[in-house]
Amino acid sequence: MQSQCLNISVRCTALTARLANVFFFHKEQIWSILGQNHSLVSLTTDAWASPNVTAYLAVTGNLINKDLNLLSTLLGLIPIEGSHSDADLSKCFMRIINQYSHNIKIVSITTYNSTVNRKMAQEIEAISPAFSSNAQAIGFMAHTINLATHDGINALART
Repeated sequence: MQSQCLNISVRCTALTARLANVFFFHKEQIWSILGQNHSLVSLTTDAWASPNVTAYLAVTGNLINKDLNLLSTLLGLIPIEGSHSDADLSKCFMRIINQYSHNIKIVSITTYNSTVNRKMAQEIEAISPAFSSNAQAIGFMAHTINLATHDGINALART
């Protein structure tokens, strides 16, 4: 039987049902923590495709609670419907964030340095004016270093 477990179409077995229960319990705890703190949250997002070519978007959140402990958690994982355009990615991203929006203030969103992700940040800014894509959208440093290294190698190869 097909079911929606964690917003992902999977065949629900006892294990997937248990995993879904653990995720939803965890999600309730996160809502509680965010509700207590009206937290400043730093977000990270990434998209990828599974071996069966189903694409997913994940959003993680990092915050410091009132006891000054760093908390990191998965906020959501959903299938990407449609293309990997900035509009579709921002809709998926906002679908996850809107579940928590009354309790969080976004400090930053960290993504890979791609044109689609930069445009996605601009789409999010249009939807949520409190977010500034220029100031709060951050590229992964490792990805930036990798791009710079490839540019350097290519420049050396041409000489």
